[in-house]
Amino acid sequence: SVSGPATISGQQYKAIAPATYTATGGVSPYSYSTTPALPAALTMNATSGVISGNLTAAAGNYTVAVMVKDKGNQTATQNCTITILLQTNLFR
Repeated sequence: SVSGPATISGQQYKAIAPATYTATGGVSPYSYSTTPALPAALTMNATSGVISGNLTAAAGNYTVAVMVKDKGNQTATQNCTITILLQTNLFR
């Protein structure tokens, strides 16, 4: 199985706190990926299962499936919703 945050959120054009996904069971080494691809400027480290980066995509909700595959090609998935909040203008 794979476990990690079900939601990631932050303000547009800001960095997110890294989100870590962890595999349990199966046979290591594990490989992590998402489908569909993460919003622009976010990346997933295929070895560590960490999503990080900046929220540069349009404001809104994006749902991805985080997938882990073990040495024997067994897979597990967990859905994650990424919420990008509209950048606020402090100088109105």
